[in-house]
Amino acid sequence: MRFLDDEWYEEYKRRSLAAFTEKGKLNITYLEVYTDCPGPEKTVWIYYVMEESLLKEMKRGYGLDSVPEADYMVKASYDIFAAITVGKMDAVKAIMGRKLSIKGSIKKILAMMPLADKLTEAANIPGMEC
Repeated sequence: MRFLDDEWYEEYKRRSLAAFTEKGKLNITYLEVYTDCPGPEKTVWIYYVMEESLLKEMKRGYGLDSVPEADYMVKASYDIFAAITVGKMDAVKAIMGRKLSIKGSIKKILAMMPLADKLTEAANIPGMEC
């Protein structure tokens, strides 16, 4: 399976939904935008809805015309996201090096960071190719 392909996404979605089992106080919409992707779709996005720190909705789409509004958005190239997912790059260093662009309230971004770590862990599927 290849990072961002259909098989990867279905397993990632299953793993992500299973990773969030404890209620909390965070209510946020979160969007990841992957650019320069291999294959016919050059832009892929994944949209997450968190309610009480539980992942309530997760959907994937293509292109920039259909990107939903979100409280918090992270945008980077496919290669940067893949490197972060497999542990070859640190997300904070990528932000500081301007390899990841972030948009949203700093308060919500800071609150989202532990949950983003869980999503990254769920995305690192054994046997995945980048």
